[in-house]
Amino acid sequence: MRQRAAALSVCALLVAASASAAELLVSDRATSRILAFDAASGALTRVVSDSPLLSEPTGLALGPGGFLYVANLQSDVVKVDPATGAASVFAAGTAGAGGIAYEPLSSTLFVSEFGQFDGDEVFQFDAAGGLLRTVTTTPPMPTGRTGMTFDGAGNLYVGSFANDQTFSGSVLKFDAAANYSPAGTFAAGSGLAGANGMAFDAAGDLYVTGLLGQQVVKYDVEQGAVVGGAAVGGPIAYPSGVLVLDGGDLLVTSLGNNNPQDPIYGSFLFPGGVFRYRANGSRVGLLRSDFNGDQAVNGADLAAWASAFGAAAQADVEGDGDSDGADFLVWQQSFGNQSALGSFQPTGVVLYAPAPAAVAVPEPTAAAALAAILLLLPRRRL
Repeated sequence: MRQRAAALSVCALLVAASASAAELLVSDRATSRILAFDAASGALTRVVSDSPLLSEPTGLALGPGGFLYVANLQSDVVKVDPATGAASVFAAGTAGAGGIAYEPLSSTLFVSEFGQFDGDEVFQFDAAGGLLRTVTTTPPMPTGRTGMTFDGAGNLYVGSFANDQTFSGSVLKFDAAANYSPAGTFAAGSGLAGANGMAFDAAGDLYVTGLLGQQVVKYDVEQGAVVGGAAVGGPIAYPSGVLVLDGGDLLVTSLGNNNPQDPIYGSFLFPGGVFRYRANGSRVGLLRSDFNGDQAVNGADLAAWASAFGAAAQADVEGDGDSDGADFLVWQQSFGNQSALGSFQPTGVVLYAPAPAAVAVPEPTAAAALAAILLLLPRRRL
């Protein structure tokens, strides 16, 4: 009788995991919003938050409690529930933030100071928003601290936007075992002008976006030292953030140009975007069939595909190095399903995978219950 009761209890308490699709959460500086895109298709799925607490967000980090933590250039660090969009102040008095990063070994958050191109500090906060430590990052010059990341040992890497009047940026390293004392300049050069977002890949190599240098630089790293660096892909308009995906693909945010007096692009105005760089060197927009880069999938993209048909990779959705019928099919499937984003200036990007939800299974039928009981009964040898 006990075995039968146990079997019935097991049947009654069975649960099934129900997980939502993974999303890419992107901070938009132009509209001070957090947007969500389907991680597989790139389709814009929802506005996560447009809270008035957000003001020119510069970076994102998923951290304690599964919340999204947002660094803002014009307001405090804000905590956002990625499921509901509810927002609250996490750390007051942190306006002028250049970047934010979560350190899982200590369950703490680091916020860098950009200020007005004069920041030179990094602040460490506990999970409740209490200030634990201030890390002073001078020298080099206090020209703004930006993106941050950690290596496998918890050492901190901080972007220095510029080191001198030539705006040759750098990456500074801080030793976790010595309370984040300076460990010197990890990497520097003109390619890092406007050093901003950064991330390590599975091999321990570091990717850094040079916002003013118009490129992403990969640094080969061995035993904590740079042994070589090279640009990834072609030029990109004001790259801000970078995310390394499983498999080695990169997601890079591009601010585009909304300044008629821009020193590089002049009066040619265009929205930003999020681009995927594949191992074969090809580049695909997050809105996969947005061939002309206007952040919408429409008839103009069909014209761009037609002009690129053949050997050109301008309309290469599939990442196979050419523009062909397979790319047309993806455009056809996407047409009308992805709306324009307008003045889109993406800064940070993180991968958000909602936790599976436990869903109760209905009471089993008599036949199912009997089958479960028989499975639990001891078997006799013949």
